[in-house]
Amino acid sequence: MRQEAKAAVVALSKWVDEANSRRDPEALLRERLGKVTEENGEVQTALTGWLGSNPRKGFTHTKQDVIEELLDVALAALGAVEHVHGNGPPVSVDLLEDKILRVAARAGVAEQPLTEMAVHQLDTFRRQWTPHRHEALANISALDDASADWQRAEADRQAKLLVRVHPTFAAAAVKEGPALTRVGHELLAFWKAEGRP
Repeated sequence: MRQEAKAAVVALSKWVDEANSRRDPEALLRERLGKVTEENGEVQTALTGWLGSNPRKGFTHTKQDVIEELLDVALAALGAVEHVHGNGPPVSVDLLEDKILRVAARAGVAEQPLTEMAVHQLDTFRRQWTPHRHEALANISALDDASADWQRAEADRQAKLLVRVHPTFAAAAVKEGPALTRVGHELLAFWKAEGRP
């Protein structure tokens, strides 16, 4: 997708958030996610009108109306993703593209290539995760026995927070070679323990 379209999704999300800036953040989040459901209701209305299912109203919509409403659902969902991500650099379209490829791979209709986002996540991993992991391990080795268990668990929890990235990234880390294989396997084991695909 063009960069202009990706940036436009963020701009639209910011626009909606700014118009509701006086609202409680949780209420705004619920409304942003609820907008997806509202738009889905409009799809159903358009479908009823296209099929002429309501005998009192008859045929009131076209196939194009249904398609436009479906796209409104998609746009509302992408905007909600951007809202959840803090309206920073565009992420929703890349996440959607990655999701499409993962679902297609699971269905057996496409191979799962290493996406641009997975490459970016791998680079982020190299820059951020590795130094923190070594620091966490160094801290663990310096602990006295009385507090070792608690601090070991806390260091592990902090390390796991750093790797809450896409599962494709963990698979990519395994494929990258010996230097990242051990860490990649740790990531895959973490996701498996968390019940992620």
